[in-house]
Amino acid sequence: LICILFGSYYLRKPYIKVGLPYATYEDEFNIYERSIQIIKTGDFNPHFFDYPSLFTYLQTGVLTLRYFEALKEGEIKSVEELKTRFDCQTDSIYYIFNPNFLYTARAFTTLLGLFTILLIYLLASNLYNKQIGLLSAFFLGISQAHIYCGKYVVTDVPLTFFCVLTALSASYILLY
Repeated sequence: LICILFGSYYLRKPYIKVGLPYATYEDEFNIYERSIQIIKTGDFNPHFFDYPSLFTYLQTGVLTLRYFEALKEGEIKSVEELKTRFDCQTDSIYYIFNPNFLYTARAFTTLLGLFTILLIYLLASNLYNKQIGLLSAFFLGISQAHIYCGKYVVTDVPLTFFCVLTALSASYILLY
């Protein structure tokens, strides 16, 4: 299982930085920009409800931690600097002023994808056996769709994570 998780991580790692400093996927920009706006304004209303808000709030938490790290490292001097320097430009492509924040948001999505692989293993092992669990984890780990969606700040991978978590919880209730 450890080898599958490390292999899955190395399949995903090169894609996290693809396109930076641009958010090359429109859906990614929408979620990322909403999270940054929440940090900048303190208004927890995302004002955009095409996507479920939970992932926006999770990303806001992750980016807030990244903000405090940037303050500590001297990358950002104050909240006012965040408000003025971190405006995203919306031309034909979405330019992100500080790509480290987008990288952190993408890394969080990738981490949720890796946890999904672990949850798939636990679910299949719980319902069948450890061999089926390893096989399931392996196939999800090399799934092109899971790798592709895991490199962007989009709701697909977190949705899969929470669905598998729900199924795992249901399997424990069913079997125990």
